[in-house]
Amino acid sequence: MVSNFLRIVCLVVAVSALVGCGSGNIDDLVAFVKQVKEKPKGRIEPLPEFRPYESFTYKAAGLRSPFSPEVEVKTVTEQQAAESNVKPDLNRPKEFLEQFNIESIALVGSIAKADGKLFALLRDGDGGVHHLNEGNYLGRNHGHPRWR
Repeated sequence: MVSNFLRIVCLVVAVSALVGCGSGNIDDLVAFVKQVKEKPKGRIEPLPEFRPYESFTYKAAGLRSPFSPEVEVKTVTEQQAAESNVKPDLNRPKEFLEQFNIESIALVGSIAKADGKLFALLRDGDGGVHHLNEGNYLGRNHGHPRWR
């Protein structure tokens, strides 16, 4: 009984809402639509033409950096090299890393001690790792591939 009553009330409310929507005056809406349709139609500009992308190949990778200072390169003539007073000390005892070719020695890393001293870790030709301080020698021919 109560459910039938609720159904009837809902139906009456829905019908009255629909009747209320249709009873309004829409003359102003019709006039607005007519006014908009009478306006001249706009023109859409065509899309601009785009040039195809041209790839760029960077060719200055091997040149000197513009942020580093210029270096003056002096060529050494053979006569100047022969007159050089820099010669190896043949009387000093050989160090352990002088028995390997310099090409077979590789840098593994470098370590800074707390007092600011640096030393390098080098791998010899047999796979052993050694530390090298400033002033140590390494490689055959006194550390130079072609000693004169």
